[in-house]
Amino acid sequence: MKELVARCRALLRRQGYTTSSAQTSVQKYGQIHLFSEECRVVVRGKEVNLSPKEFRLLELFMSYPGRVWSREQIIAQVWGHDFLGDTKTVDVHVRWLREKLESDPSEPEYLITVRGFGYRFG
Repeated sequence: MKELVARCRALLRRQGYTTSSAQTSVQKYGQIHLFSEECRVVVRGKEVNLSPKEFRLLELFMSYPGRVWSREQIIAQVWGHDFLGDTKTVDVHVRWLREKLESDPSEPEYLITVRGFGYRFG
């Protein structure tokens, strides 16, 4: 039986199939690692628990590092076009995200406020 299993694995390996788990897409920026398929974030080697909106917000920022996002653009991307709330919601979620990601939230190095425009990652 062991030989049969070994031969089957060899055949699959030759055909390009792997026996390991599927590769996950990982976005890295500085000390932040975002595992999008697993919905988890690791900062400085420690896993951080994020709410679904915080995760989607971070995923949006990490997908476009350096790009400046207005509150309206962020709401359209994360909450959807049919959101019926205040744009200050973005400010609150960014503050919560900073508290979880930044070593010093009052001096952010990842989530930067661009005065008069919005927010930038990186």
